[in-house]
Amino acid sequence: MRFAPVYRRTTAAGTALAAAVLLTACGAESGDDGWSTPDEWEWSEWFSFGDEDGEGSGSEDSADEADGNSEEETARFALPESCADIGAGEVAGGLAPAGASVTEDTEELDGASDAEQMSCVWTGSGTEGGDGESFAITFTVNADPSARLEVAQLPGEEEMNWEVDVDVEVDSYRTARSETLGGELDYVTTVEGSTQSLHLALPEDFYISAVAVSSEASRKDLEKVVFQAAERVEQ
Repeated sequence: MRFAPVYRRTTAAGTALAAAVLLTACGAESGDDGWSTPDEWEWSEWFSFGDEDGEGSGSEDSADEADGNSEEETARFALPESCADIGAGEVAGGLAPAGASVTEDTEELDGASDAEQMSCVWTGSGTEGGDGESFAITFTVNADPSARLEVAQLPGEEEMNWEVDVDVEVDSYRTARSETLGGELDYVTTVEGSTQSLHLALPEDFYISAVAVSSEASRKDLEKVVFQAAERVEQ
């Protein structure tokens, strides 16, 4: 099943991590074209904060805690311990820049309860002049990375210390494979085509993303990466 592509505007900051498209927690400004920027969004629209109702009875609290423990024990997907643990280099295959070594980063994300992200990033050596190739596989829990994007540097541009608006096109769809996993895909590209990312939304607020910058990777290539990665983190 495929949904109609939509356009939206995100914010690019030249001083961010060279992974190119990663989750950001704050700092965007609104435009005048009707597109709501991150600071204008209600976090509850994009992230899971849990039950915000008033206090319940002791028995209800106990039941909720028991349910939570049950869900935790039966979680279908989990953040990998490391990039090596899931063979990230093998999953990335030829999409990683030639000769690049992986940079690993694990962090808690501000602004969302219990949100974490683990990234495996390969950056090419030709970064001078802004035309360097990079590729990243990210695993995110309790925060949707396709909803809040940050572009590190626009190819062909000098590194910037200010923010600029970047138009992106989003295509949300499902395939037979994603439905088997219980998930949905969001394909996000900058309008000029230098950066593309594919986000696989899975049950239990778990997301796997493949991000390619200045790359000839196809959408099918990115699909292959996120599906293989999903198999390797499935419990």
